[in-house]
Amino acid sequence: MEGATNSILKQAIKKKYGFDNPEEQEIKIEADGSSSVTYIYSRKMFSFNILDRTYIDSSSTPDGNYPYDTSITIKANERPGYSFKWSDQVTDSERTFGISSDINITPIYTAIDDTSYKVIHKQMNIDGITYTEVETENKVGTTDTEVTPEVKNYEGFTSPDTQTVNINGDGSTVVEYLYTRDKYQITIENSQYIAQGDLSREYYYGEQLTLTAIDRDGYTFEKWSNGSTNKELSLTITETLTLSPSYVANNDTPYVVMHQIMNLDGTTYTTIKTENMTGTTGTSITPDVKTYEGFTSPEPITTTIADDGSTIVEYKYIRNKYVLTLQNTEYIDD
Repeated sequence: MEGATNSILKQAIKKKYGFDNPEEQEIKIEADGSSSVTYIYSRKMFSFNILDRTYIDSSSTPDGNYPYDTSITIKANERPGYSFKWSDQVTDSERTFGISSDINITPIYTAIDDTSYKVIHKQMNIDGITYTEVETENKVGTTDTEVTPEVKNYEGFTSPDTQTVNINGDGSTVVEYLYTRDKYQITIENSQYIAQGDLSREYYYGEQLTLTAIDRDGYTFEKWSNGSTNKELSLTITETLTLSPSYVANNDTPYVVMHQIMNLDGTTYTTIKTENMTGTTGTSITPDVKTYEGFTSPEPITTTIADDGSTIVEYKYIRNKYVLTLQNTEYIDD
């Protein structure tokens, strides 16, 4: 710059944004041109604060006061299940800028309403220990809110209590409902007539049971107590049952009636008539006695017809005795 020698000048300052202006200085213009003025501009200090650092990455610039145009880095960590923006409406989670004013900034996370979670329904297997998945529901809800999914109703199973869970933002929430298999008491009656014996116990719903009615002498199988007419009964357990085989007594079961007369020795007997008869198993019979000259008939016998045809009724006829009186024995040869 130029001016008159030995004159006094006041040099104007230049205003700069972000800097503190120095005071104007006076200068005497020397003849040799050596006069000079130096103005020093100090950078202004600005405060920087992230008001909530819960989810702020450690690489972010610490809170504090920084000179104008200092490079500031802010980085908000990703939160699954949330949308993001800064309080100044910028949606970039990581930013770098020069500071030029006081800054108070806040990360804003908003829970999304379509975060996935699953509800899995499992039924107990017949072994009473393990479970099999029968239905899976893919659902959505708002991140970090509580949900109470409904349980199902399955025939033959007892539904569990409902569960209340939090919806995790990463979609990892799984609700597992375990349905216990119902049990039913099966009572076996007349098990002596069943090939498998007495299988009375509690059975799980859906368990298989096979019973076989045996053949019985003197009887014909009729049906099971549940109405089935198959000798081999196969059923799937769905309720409490009492099971028993029923039989009809045969009406042609053989039995024998033997008529025996006393021999002359008064001790032994000889069969003179055998009657092969038939009747209804298990019923009482009273066969007729005979009348034989010279013999006293026995009392009628009442007995039951055995199922195996082994019934024998023996009627023993006692030989009559008579008194023989001899007269004029002197004329009878010894």
